[in-house]
Amino acid sequence: MVGHFMVDVIALPSTPLLTQSVSIDTADYGLLIAAHRAISGLEHALQFSLPIASISFCDTVRLIDGLGAVQLDGEPVWMQSVIEEPGSDAVQRAVTYASIASSLAYSLRSTNITQSVALQIASKLSGESAGGDVLRRDANSSEVFQHGLAHWEHFVSDTSGDQDSLILSAIADAKFRRLCPFQANNNATAGLLLGAVLRNEQVLHHAPLCLSNYLSRHSEQFAQALSDDGAVVRFYLTAYSELANELLACLARLVAHINHCHEVVSETLSRAPVDTVMRVICRPICTNNDLIEAGITRRQTSASYLKKLAEAGLLESRRQGKELRYTNNGVINAFKSFI
Repeated sequence: MVGHFMVDVIALPSTPLLTQSVSIDTADYGLLIAAHRAISGLEHALQFSLPIASISFCDTVRLIDGLGAVQLDGEPVWMQSVIEEPGSDAVQRAVTYASIASSLAYSLRSTNITQSVALQIASKLSGESAGGDVLRRDANSSEVFQHGLAHWEHFVSDTSGDQDSLILSAIADAKFRRLCPFQANNNATAGLLLGAVLRNEQVLHHAPLCLSNYLSRHSEQFAQALSDDGAVVRFYLTAYSELANELLACLARLVAHINHCHEVVSETLSRAPVDTVMRVICRPICTNNDLIEAGITRRQTSASYLKKLAEAGLLESRRQGKELRYTNNGVINAFKSFI
C-alpha cells in the first residue's frame, strides 16, 4: 500500500503566485505536449466507450479522488474503508466529495469559476448552509482571505485565453492551496475547483482526473514544488500525463470486466432487464435499494437478482447492520494502481 501524507503548505495572501503569463523552458514543452496528448487520448477513449463503462468509470474515479482529498487532509481512508466502514466520517466525506464532483461536472460547464463558487463548495463539503461561515479565523482576518480569494478569482478569469489551459489550471490550483482560506476541506475544495477549471478551459468534457489521489501519493514532491511557479507547472504537467495514461489503462481493464459482467448477467438472469441490472452492479458497491431505485421495484425480485449474481461469483456480499452490500471486485481491481 502506498503511503499518503498530509499536505499543509500555507503562504500568506500577500505573496500570491504571479498573475501574468508564465513562460516555460523549451524542455518543458515536451511535458506540455505529452500532457495534452495523454488527456486527449483518455477523453477520446471514454467518449467512445460503452455507456455503462463510462458511467462506472467516472463514478469510481470521483470516489477515488474523494478518498485522495480526505487523505490530503491527514486522515487515512482507503477503498477498503468504503467497503468495511461505510458509515465512518472519513468515508462519508469522500462520498460527499464524489457526489459534488458529479454534480459540478454538469452545472459548471459554462459558469465562471469565482470565489462565490469556492465558498459554496466549501459550505457543501462542511455541511453548512450556502454562504455559511467557512472562512478561517486565525491570526489573519477573514478580509485577508477574501482578498486572497478575489486575487485567485481574477487570476483564473483574467488569464483564461492568454495562457495554455494546463498551465493556467496548475497555477490556479497551487494559488488556492497556498492560500488555504477555509476552516476545513481546503484540499477537497481545491480538487473540485481544479476539475471545474479544466472543464471550463475545454480540456475535460467526459473524463474526470483524480488529482487529489495523485497529490496524496506524491505529497512530498508536491510540497516542494509549491514554492516555485516553474516547479509547479512541471509537477502538474507530469501529473496530468501520468494520471491520464494510468486511467486509460484502468478504462481498458474496466471495459473488459464489464463485457464479462454482461455475459454473466445475461446467462444468470434470463428474464431480467439486463441494462438496468448492469447500471447498478457495475459500480464498486451496490445494494438492494439501488436496484429498486433503478426500476426493479419488487424488493424480493431485486434481492434474488443480487443473490444469484453473488452465487455466480460476480458480486461479493457483505452484511452491514441490517443491510447486505454487494461489492463488484472486478470494478475495484480495474483501478488497482490507485487503491
